[in-house]
Amino acid sequence: MFFKRPLFYVFSITFCFNMKKIISWLFTPLFLIVFGLLLLIFHPLMWISHRLFGLKALENVTSQLQILLLNMFVLTFSWFKVTNPYKKMLKDTKRPLIIVGNHQSMFDIPLILWYFRKKSPKFVAKKEVGKGIPSISYFLHNGKHMIIDRKDKDQALTAIERGIPAIIENNWSAAIFPEGTRSKDGKGKPFKTAGLTKLLEMMPNALVVPVAIGNTWLLGKDNYLPVPFNVKYGFEVLTPIEPANFTPENLIIFLEKEIKAVVDKMQAK
Repeated sequence: MFFKRPLFYVFSITFCFNMKKIISWLFTPLFLIVFGLLLLIFHPLMWISHRLFGLKALENVTSQLQILLLNMFVLTFSWFKVTNPYKKMLKDTKRPLIIVGNHQSMFDIPLILWYFRKKSPKFVAKKEVGKGIPSISYFLHNGKHMIIDRKDKDQALTAIERGIPAIIENNWSAAIFPEGTRSKDGKGKPFKTAGLTKLLEMMPNALVVPVAIGNTWLLGKDNYLPVPFNVKYGFEVLTPIEPANFTPENLIIFLEKEIKAVVDKMQAK
């Protein structure tokens, strides 16, 4: 019996793993078809709403796309959770926000766009995302986002400088992933400072909102082939920070440390 039990446990674990993989593959074609259709259907809806009714209408249509994209994961029995003890305070504030988060997946963007939609997040987004992707590229180019070339520092800082006045004037949010590129294994990468420093310097009255994003890397760890089964992902809003209490350099160090610590706890569960 002593020798049989370990073999039984190994067999059980292997069976469960293989079953999850099989189920993932069964639901992947449906997921990818729905995903593609949503992007294709919403692209003309965005164009029409923007042309006829302006930026706010474009944002409203885009918000509906974001929640549909996130809810698609119920097809693979995955769901997201947002923890935010500061919801009322952030909702009521008349100040612009600087939302700072780690970056694990392209679905980090829908999470923030949907949850902070009342504050109209404007992303510092790499130019690659602004090319050729139905709906997403259109929204980035026409939604007052800051599209940057990561290989051209001067262009990147100029794009941020041009986007900030509208954010301040309308009390919107600037959103940035200082890691620059997505983490493929959930482990944090060092923060790149130039873009975030520019936001802090030009938005001294903004409230800085750290966001720890967990487990979204699992959604695309196999490049969505298959789309994984039963993933719990989401983000936690950490204590908002008054930037006047820090130098930009010290604030970025503090943000990186705080976000990484919470992400590690989220992914250890």
